[in-house]
Amino acid sequence: MGCSPLRKLKTIRNRDPEAFTVCPTRFIRENTHKILEVYNFCSLLGEGTYGKVHLATHIITNQQRAIKVVSKRSIKTTKLRFEFTNEISVLKMLDHPNIIKLHEFFEDDSNYYLVTDYLSGGELLDFMIKNKVLSEQVTAKYIKQALESVAYLHSKNIIHRDIKLENLMLESNEPNALLKLIDFGTSVIRSSFKDMKNRRGTISYLPPEAFENKYNEKCDIWSIGVIMYILISGKMPFGGRNEEELIRCITRSSLYIKGPEWAKISPTAIDLLKKLIEPNPDLRISAHEALNHPWFSKNIIESNESSELNGILSNLLTFRADFKLQKAVMCFIANNLMGQEEKTELSRAFKYLDTKGDGKLSEDDLYKACTKVIGERISKDDIKKILKEIDVDGSGYIDYSEFLIASMNREKILSAERLEMAFKAFDSNGCGKITGEDIKEILDSHEIEDSFWNKIIAEVDGNGDGGVDLKEFKDMMLAIL
Repeated sequence: MGCSPLRKLKTIRNRDPEAFTVCPTRFIRENTHKILEVYNFCSLLGEGTYGKVHLATHIITNQQRAIKVVSKRSIKTTKLRFEFTNEISVLKMLDHPNIIKLHEFFEDDSNYYLVTDYLSGGELLDFMIKNKVLSEQVTAKYIKQALESVAYLHSKNIIHRDIKLENLMLESNEPNALLKLIDFGTSVIRSSFKDMKNRRGTISYLPPEAFENKYNEKCDIWSIGVIMYILISGKMPFGGRNEEELIRCITRSSLYIKGPEWAKISPTAIDLLKKLIEPNPDLRISAHEALNHPWFSKNIIESNESSELNGILSNLLTFRADFKLQKAVMCFIANNLMGQEEKTELSRAFKYLDTKGDGKLSEDDLYKACTKVIGERISKDDIKKILKEIDVDGSGYIDYSEFLIASMNREKILSAERLEMAFKAFDSNGCGKITGEDIKEILDSHEIEDSFWNKIIAEVDGNGDGGVDLKEFKDMMLAIL
């Protein structure tokens, strides 16, 4: 098959050590260990075109993950190989509470392995089948989250191209479980949203312009409109006895909103639906515009538990890590050792503070939160200093993972058990101390000279033996409290 697709994912990064940042994407890498040395496979979750998805447990952290096992024999064509590598490339760029997270990937002689979040709640399709027609309140909750994920994607010039009920999954079976968008194999990254010519996606969810081989990011908006129609009515908006009839029905764009199932649907819901399933893509509403539609404010009451938010914001305002290794460990803990309940609580807070729904917090968002939630008088200059401390990738905003790192309960998260897990993960060869080589390996940063990593170790190497042992590691991390 030639050069491995995973090898081609390696990118040339800035070789200047001073430009190095410890951001969450650094941990998303090809793991060179054997998969069974890192994970215990538990059960089969499902089977698809390219392979199987297994539930597995990380041996060191005990975190549950979903592992997609892709047989090399199943991706012989250039098209399938592109979809596979494209999914990894796109997922490495994404950091949003409503988008599935890629943790790492492996390769052996027979298979590729993609390790992602385990979403125990299953597909939104199964949830709908179980509950039949959903109320406007429940539908609004899920459509808003789907739109937020798409608004974030479009802000990064990414078009999903295959949004459907099967590609929206629930994080858990809890009533307030987050919705997650999955399956980025057919997504595309574009420098500008010019019309695309190659039709991709599932026919039932495609807009009319897709069948003219001329469409853009608004195809994702149409797909969400189709999903909203299904959730409210329990039916597909367009149908046909065969593929040809279905395409003819979609291109005619005659939206049928009649019958007993629509009698109790509010005019505002129907108004949004028509703006999402608008035949003309130039007139079709954008994700950001849709999020400001009055239907959401009428059906979703944003919870503002002041005591909970107060504590989260207090953690955010007092976050400080003096050393790069501290930041790297906090980043690892936030992405790999936080329990689902802990992360869900912080995710809700992030989404509450993210008033624009663009998946990031600005200086203005932080300032408004401080004055509104905890009533603290704080200057804009202080806000700038706080944001600079938290914004590890230098984007000018607090991204989702950066928020998790800074706002988590440090006394709870930096327990002896979790610190020992983190230490074992960093101590890749099990020698009992963390070296510069270990940090370089876990952060997948081989392009930076060894002297840089040795300098990071020297900052916290109390006894000067060239490595950080468990005691030094714990002392370093507990200094953050």
